[in-house]
Amino acid sequence: MKTYLFYIKTTIKNSLFLFALLFMSFLTYKVYGAISISVSYFTSVYIYGIICFNLFLLTASTYTMLNSSTVLRFLERDKLKKQYALIVSCTIITLFIALFPIVLMLSFKNDLTPPIFLLKGMAHFLIIWLLSNLLAAVIGSSISLLVRNKFAYLLSLLVYGWFVWMSMHSPAKPINRYLNIFDDSTYILSNNISGPLFNRNYFLDKLFLILVLFLLIFLVRSVVASRKRAINYLILGGLIISVCVLPIWSHANHQIVRIPADQTAKSPYEIQKYTMNLELTNKLKNKAAIIINFPKDSKDIVLALDDIFVVKNLKLDHQPVSFTHKNNVVTIPSSHKHGESITLTMEYEGFVDVINDIGVNTYYVTKSAINLPGYFFDWYPNIKGQGPVDFDVSIDAAAKVYSNIPAASSNERHLTGSSNSLNLFTGQYQQVQSEQIQYIIPISDNIDGFKSSFQSSIDTIPEHAGLSKEDLFILKNKNYTRVIVSIWPFEINSHSVQVIGDTVLVNYN
Repeated sequence: MKTYLFYIKTTIKNSLFLFALLFMSFLTYKVYGAISISVSYFTSVYIYGIICFNLFLLTASTYTMLNSSTVLRFLERDKLKKQYALIVSCTIITLFIALFPIVLMLSFKNDLTPPIFLLKGMAHFLIIWLLSNLLAAVIGSSISLLVRNKFAYLLSLLVYGWFVWMSMHSPAKPINRYLNIFDDSTYILSNNISGPLFNRNYFLDKLFLILVLFLLIFLVRSVVASRKRAINYLILGGLIISVCVLPIWSHANHQIVRIPADQTAKSPYEIQKYTMNLELTNKLKNKAAIIINFPKDSKDIVLALDDIFVVKNLKLDHQPVSFTHKNNVVTIPSSHKHGESITLTMEYEGFVDVINDIGVNTYYVTKSAINLPGYFFDWYPNIKGQGPVDFDVSIDAAAKVYSNIPAASSNERHLTGSSNSLNLFTGQYQQVQSEQIQYIIPISDNIDGFKSSFQSSIDTIPEHAGLSKEDLFILKNKNYTRVIVSIWPFEINSHSVQVIGDTVLVNYN
């Protein structure tokens, strides 16, 4: 019999195993209703069920490593190989037990949940479940190898408890997110429209935990192993450096919400029309042709565009020109006379993965989830405060895209219309028609409940709230045709609603 199979049998025959399963079942019963909101939301509220099984594996691995019975000595005399076999057995048990919540997700999911979000949600749960349980098993087995007495139980609990304590903090800093062994959205309001975003930051976060696992393993090897100590020390040093550098490097590359570029002064030029060819995958790529008129003489053209984008090509009337792109504006040194009209063509691209100061997904572009509120986020070149502009937009995207600009005839990927901003959304949405108004709301919302809450927020808006009289009139008299739930930070706009032509954006929070 292989050693890890023996450890599987001895672990599941432990009386604590039955107690852990019973307690987990009770905790699951208390929160399984969260699955109907979203699978990712269930993962964030299932933290105590995860902790329960973590504690079982922590205790079981400590007990097994301290147990020096004749049978265990016969099966494996090498202490390090015994640890590795134990970690493999804990992995198998962890994956087997995960079948229970996975079946629940399939059984009680919201019927409106798109298949891609169901798969992503289950994958997210398995990653959190597996890594946290492996961390508990590695902590218990490693400390019991270093402390060969019953004090190992207390020390293992203290080390694991430190990780749990760090996970209880709101992720105000990147290091808090990295040390959170559970879902980052456990203690903050999550964005369930997008679900888990499997992007670079997500994988770096999980990579950090994997590095911590190997750090603990090689720390033990460096102390216990009698051979190849130089190699073990070298690997241990590399792991320590990686664990220290990764959060610092990640913080430097993290995209945080910035206040949009200030263009309060009246521009001597105006945009007449946009023609865009948008590609929205895991990166935003745009080929934009912009017709600009000059009612007055102008020396420079200044357009707002967030710095996360890289301008690949820029031409004026098909001629390449110099430009600068910094502080979220593109500046083109080009003089023009009153009455002129030019065509500016720009190609740019960038990864859109912007979070707010506590780590909530705010602006993002993936194949299945998009949040591009152009009124608040400069994802395309624009002039702040300008009136309605004509848009002709072709979109290449994997999922259905919702917008304040209507689709042209039956082609949902071709948008044409006039507005002061272009806003695009994709995610866990449902589209409901009620009283000749189109509501695009999260799948977790009930339309009657949403309408009641929405109307209540409108009724309580004071006249001095900052909205124009025209916007207040539109809201009070229901002179709109579309309502879309979006997300934007309150430091940019403190209103929960924003009127954009015949569309009302409602803040998800």
